Amino acid sequence: MDEDPSLIMTITAPAGHTAECLKLPHNSSRYITPPGDNQDTRSQSTSAEYFEEDGNDSGDNDEPQGSLQLTFNNPPKDITRGFVFGTEKKICDVLLARRKRQGISGVHFCITFESENHLVLRDISTKNTAVSYDHWGEKYKRRGFQWILNLGKEIQDISIHLSDGFRLDITLPNHASCLKEYYENVNSYVKESQDSVLALGGLNVPSQDSTRVRTPLNDPIYFPQDIIGSGTYGTVWNVLDVSTGISYASKKLHFPVDLQERAESQIEAIKTAREEFEREMRIMKYLVHDHIVQFVCSTVDPLQIIMEFMPLGNLRYQHKVDPIDTSEIQLLLAQALDALRFMHSANITHRDVKPENILVGSRKDSFSIKLSDFGFSKVGSSLKSHLGTPTYEAPELSLYKRQSRNYDSKVDIWALGVVILEYTYGVPTTHCDYHEAVASAAEEALTSHPNSRFFFMLSRMLQADPRNRASAIELFEGEPTIDFSSENSGGTSGSITPTNNRSPSIHASGVSTPLDSGQFQSDKTMKNAGIAAKAQCDAGSRRCLENSYQADDAGDLDCRQSDATDGNTTMQVQGLTSRSEKQRERQAESLTVPSLVDKKRRHDRSAGAAQPLSGQSRNTGVSTVAASRAN
Repeated sequence: MDEDPSLIMTITAPAGHTAECLKLPHNSSRYITPPGDNQDTRSQSTSAEYFEEDGNDSGDNDEPQGSLQLTFNNPPKDITRGFVFGTEKKICDVLLARRKRQGISGVHFCITFESENHLVLRDISTKNTAVSYDHWGEKYKRRGFQWILNLGKEIQDISIHLSDGFRLDITLPNHASCLKEYYENVNSYVKESQDSVLALGGLNVPSQDSTRVRTPLNDPIYFPQDIIGSGTYGTVWNVLDVSTGISYASKKLHFPVDLQERAESQIEAIKTAREEFEREMRIMKYLVHDHIVQFVCSTVDPLQIIMEFMPLGNLRYQHKVDPIDTSEIQLLLAQALDALRFMHSANITHRDVKPENILVGSRKDSFSIKLSDFGFSKVGSSLKSHLGTPTYEAPELSLYKRQSRNYDSKVDIWALGVVILEYTYGVPTTHCDYHEAVASAAEEALTSHPNSRFFFMLSRMLQADPRNRASAIELFEGEPTIDFSSENSGGTSGSITPTNNRSPSIHASGVSTPLDSGQFQSDKTMKNAGIAAKAQCDAGSRRCLENSYQADDAGDLDCRQSDATDGNTTMQVQGLTSRSEKQRERQAESLTVPSLVDKKRRHDRSAGAAQPLSGQSRNTGVSTVAASRAN
């Protein structure tokens, strides 16, 4: 039947009550008898009494069962609704019982096509319905809900579930040999349906109220496809919204079942994980920014945060696929600082900025990133708890561990500075005086490019003393943009003409008003009274670093949003601010930083520096400093 372009689907049922309903005379024009069965469904009358009783399908009968076929050649009575299923004979195209049956409405659900060739099932009952994909989803019963039946090519088993074990199994033909003709039929069907809707003025068409209050019976359903990250108490999945087909990322908490048998410390850790999860949810709801991963919604069953999906994955992964180039590094710095400026203005500190938590939206001229994973984020200007990844942690966190000193949002500036240094000049592998070595590397980069605003900015970010470290707001220097275009002018000492001579200005994103910190639970500590002064850059001699490193790939929840897409990589999340094409072109045409191809010359001054540093690992026997946290 896969060769028949008029075939929409085949419906079968397990032996028992459900299978008998397919044989009702009302369904005879769509009924296909099993091999060896010569019964005429039009003369059957035994089903009338059969359906007066309720009960589950036994499934004990192994004899071949008949089926129903929905086809374009036998269209529904009312094309504006589609093929209607239920117990009301005058309205329904497919009768599910001759008389009323508990758990089945007179008009229960309809199957039809909508735009984008989606074959959908819509519940229009006073009861409820569930649809399962490869045996997943039966427990998520909904009312007034829509499921896409052709959700993905990889899905093999699709079933419709009503009450009392009533189940219909759906088989969708692949139409491999007649795909063009099939889609012509789909398009004709959709056009006729739309024309009929217009003729009726929109009447008689089932609709879903997008403004209704969220309840368990209309909560969105997200079908899990692939795992893209995991931690101790959580997993991030690439999921599909079964109503729209849009891909998202889902961050789910999972807890051990045998909590009573676990140690008290483990139970306390689970409680803390839930609190951090709920805090992350609250923070993400209010962070609407071009360069922050957008919160979509949350659900209780299962407990999860739904976010926009970034199919290219994180910065570290993308650098392995195709090394980040000079112009992309500039855009990375400007965009990430823009996001941090917004967060810090809202009195929110990320506390775990690193390549795994920087997701890439696009590459090359249209390079864009978004900060993700706000599980460690905190509201407040004076912070106390010690969290984050050691490789990227600021020097003042060491003082916190030894002397319980507070710190502020400048820990994010240091962490971002280390990320930028890692992909440009290289980061030291030394375990001794690590923070001083990082700060020295930033100064050395500036010494090599004394007229570079890029490296001047980096040196201000990597000041070991937080009092001398610039804030995100100070790095913008009162301007709405970060612009490195002047570095493209000729005759600058210490700079080399970049491979990409376009110099975009990075504009501050159009974002909502900074948040009132009272919206969140903050640390009960005194506010930081000091305002950091601008850093004084020492351009004197610093020792050159022989090695660079990258931390091993971490087990972060949001560590790799990649290899989990079927090509549907473009989507727009409601409420997400997007730049116009024109702005993106300006962004891709204005930034340029001194080329880093001279790194070999710089590092050859040190003994043992055999290759230029590129941000890729140059491990010469020194182990990586740190591994990231496990959520």
